[in-house]
Amino acid sequence: MLRKVADHAEKGKNVEKQTGLKKDHPLVRFFGKDGETVENYLALDDALILGSLYAMCNADDSIIANLARRLRERRLYKTLDIADVGHDEGKRRHKRRHIEKTFEEQIENGSVMLDEKASISIYSEIGGDEDRMHKKLHILDGGEPKEISALSPMIKALEKKEQFTRFYFEKEEDRDAARGKKGPSHD
Repeated sequence: MLRKVADHAEKGKNVEKQTGLKKDHPLVRFFGKDGETVENYLALDDALILGSLYAMCNADDSIIANLARRLRERRLYKTLDIADVGHDEGKRRHKRRHIEKTFEEQIENGSVMLDEKASISIYSEIGGDEDRMHKKLHILDGGEPKEISALSPMIKALEKKEQFTRFYFEKEEDRDAARGKKGPSHD
């Protein structure tokens, strides 16, 4: 949704109609030409984004309007990670091809989205995820606090991010069908 807002803001044509946001809205300013200033960046926060959803529901761009509505109504896309089939790369490739073929039309129209760079790690190094830094475990070593992954090879091994493919489904029944539970829905 924000990528689409950014595209319209950068082009600068019919921004208000296409996004539902006023020309001087902080998102439009930030994504517009020469808008990536510290001042414009600092104007962005969760409250601003959530507060913008109502206006974006009225956007002429159907993708922006649909995603804004879904977020407001908490009708989030359902995920399916290809990693769920196990570590066998052959099985993963087969599952991905099957989903792409079965949901080709939905992928084309955006009701199914593909993320080829999804990743997860059990334990992140300091600086890798600042939002979770407060959850890091520090141990006193010679009177100095040290982050546990610097002291434990086992914890260090948990830092490695596993990358995999993830699909996002607009409809839960489509996600279930991709898992193999029942047939896909077609509107």
